[in-house]
Parts: sequence; C-alpha cells; structure tokens
Amino acid sequence: MLELYASFELTAFSTAIRELWWVFPTILVFHSLSMGLMAGIGVVCALRALGFARQIPPPMLRKFQPLLWFGLGVAATSGLLLLAGYPAKALTNPLFFIKLLMLAAAIGLTLRLTAPAQRLPARGKSPARLLALFTIALWFGVIASGRFLAYTHSILLASWLVGVP
Repeated sequence: MLELYASFELTAFSTAIRELWWVFPTILVFHSLSMGLMAGIGVVCALRALGFARQIPPPMLRKFQPLLWFGLGVAATSGLLLLAGYPAKALTNPLFFIKLLMLAAAIGLTLRLTAPAQRLPARGKSPARLLALFTIALWFGVIASGRFLAYTHSILLASWLVGVP
C-alpha cells in the first residue's frame, strides 16, 4: 500500500499541494473554518437541547441545516485536497479514521437535534440531555483529533520509505 501512496505523492498535483508556499495553508484555512462552522452549529444545537437560550424556538435551529451541509461540503473538499498532499500521513494514522467516525456521528446527532420535536425526546429528560452532551463531546473530539493529526503520524511521506520507479 505504501507504494501506491508513494506513487500518488510524486504526482505534480500532490507535489504542488505540498510545495507551493500558499496552497497547503490556504486549503488548511478553508478546512479549519468549515470545521469550525459545523462544530459551532452542532454545539449551539446541543446547548439549546440542554435548555440554554430558551427564547430560541427549536424549529428555528433547522434553518442551520443548510449551513451545516455547506460546511460539510467545504470540509470534504478541502480535506480531500489535504489528503492528496500527504496521503500516507493520514491513511496510515488510525486517528484519521477515528476523526471521520466521530465527524459522521456528530453530524448525525446534530441533524437529530435539529429534527422536528416529535422525533427528539422532550427537553429535560435524561436521554435528550445525554444526546446533547454526547454531541458536544463528539464535536470537541473531531476538533482535537484533527489538531492531533499533525503530530501523531508515523509516516509523513511514503515516497521517502519506498523506491518508486
């Protein structure tokens, strides 16, 4: 598998993402902002489910769903570009896959929290509180694991390890 990663790393596209001084940081800014947008929406929806900002009617939170989907689109696009720059760095790190699983769960729970009231347990009941707390924990986990990805890799570039013809 490292040979495949190394072959891709040596393409002009992957090399440009890594080596043009402005490309990687620009992609990273878009990725960070989109993740912040999604996490912000998720945490706000969870806090509302916990009883904060009671003056905001729960149906109003559904208006954030298009922003959540927009954030996901930007995060997925920028994430794929970041992955193209350093495929071995991410794809050999278990934390990368943990981040993706937490992201999927966090988005799913955020959508559940913004669903019509009849699909969510009544406010104040223990299952709704646990759902909201778990949603917040997942969003913090997504952010933390994304940050730790920069420091927990065992392979930066596969092309340094294998001979690619």
